[in-house]
Amino acid sequence: MNDDRNNVTLQSAFNSFLKSNGMRDTYERRVILKAISESGDRFDTSSVSLFLSRMGTGVSRATIFNTFSLLLDAGLIRRNAFDDGSVYYQLTSRLSTGHRFSTVCTVCGKISDIKSSAFAKEIERLQFGSFSVGHIALSAYGICSKCSRKINSSRKSSAKQLKLFK
Repeated sequence: MNDDRNNVTLQSAFNSFLKSNGMRDTYERRVILKAISESGDRFDTSSVSLFLSRMGTGVSRATIFNTFSLLLDAGLIRRNAFDDGSVYYQLTSRLSTGHRFSTVCTVCGKISDIKSSAFAKEIERLQFGSFSVGHIALSAYGICSKCSRKINSSRKSSAKQLKLFK
């Protein structure tokens, strides 16, 4: 039930934005918003397109991109771009703070959120001169523990094989 209420609130906010900008509430925009609201914490245009095709809804990629642009303008989603060129989006209603902090594994691509109020408070204290900060997105790149174990295991195996040849 809570998800249904959130979907109605999201749809209502989007409709208000569209109306105030002289745009129509279309079927395609509604199904894209439904796909987004039923997604996990992160989504991208490909996952929304796949969701819609599984629903049997024919929505073009251009319509998805255009709707994402409108949702960004409305402040209902946030775009997160990473150094590897990947782009993910999040519903702003699902964000615990106005900022996003994450770790990104450079081997498997796993992205994990850092949930630290102390860290968020330290970032909030930063001064940017006369620049007015909307939100901060900070990503730390490295190797996750799962990939690190695989790499170490592979290195040990390779070292054992080298000893056999000596």
